[in-house]
Amino acid sequence: MKGHPSTTISKPNRISSEGEGEGGDKSLTFRMLLLYGRESSYVTRLSDLISKAETVADSQGAELLVNEFDELSAEDALRLRDEIRGIPPHTRGKIVTSGGYMLPLSKGKRLNLSNTPVLLVYKDDRPHRVFPHRLGASYVSVEEALVKMSDKGLEDYTEADGMAERPIAKLLWDDPSILEEGLQREGMEVDVGTGRADLILRDSSDRSVVVEIETLATEEAVAQLLRIARGYGSQESLGGIRIRKFLICRGYDRNILASCKESSIELYQLAFRKRL
Repeated sequence: MKGHPSTTISKPNRISSEGEGEGGDKSLTFRMLLLYGRESSYVTRLSDLISKAETVADSQGAELLVNEFDELSAEDALRLRDEIRGIPPHTRGKIVTSGGYMLPLSKGKRLNLSNTPVLLVYKDDRPHRVFPHRLGASYVSVEEALVKMSDKGLEDYTEADGMAERPIAKLLWDDPSILEEGLQREGMEVDVGTGRADLILRDSSDRSVVVEIETLATEEAVAQLLRIARGYGSQESLGGIRIRKFLICRGYDRNILASCKESSIELYQLAFRKRL
């Protein structure tokens, strides 16, 4: 596959809040850089991957650059490595390959493009997020990141990723009884074919519980949970009546209440109480 000719990182066009050219103080710039290796283990997925990245970029008003590793100069490769390492650890997660997870950097701390594509997201010309990455027990591939960017929006997903959802997942995984007595752990970040379930639990009546965690629950989150629940039911050959659906959030759009009721989704809102 032939890469795009540009190998330098140019300044992207600024998109204003009204979607026109040069903006004022409210304008935000997002740029996506997709890197890949010509002789790679994922070469058969490249066309689909680039198509998904183009769809996200077009829908979100972001610039997309696609570069093949062999087109990068040694200086560019080192600079990109340093940009990845410079993203704050609490948002970039783990980026060095280990434990069977293919991540942006090899064990020798070089770009690992023979084993995984790498997606860098820039915000206002600064490295903002990188994929794939690991945050806690959760692994996010480039493909999964693009799906979530498409569902939630580039800005909303990259701002929320790693900041709230994953610690909440870990908390609920450690103690599912926070939600309901008798819940047992089945899996975390489970690939169900139609996406990844944040958590799969089992209740005291032996029904599966598919859990979706969102910072802000919207209609898109409802649709995503339904899609994941369908995928899990198909994968496990379960009827819909055997699957409960939990949507966990810090806040929610009130428009989703009717949708949740119609779809038998159990909505939980997290809250904190000061005790002392």
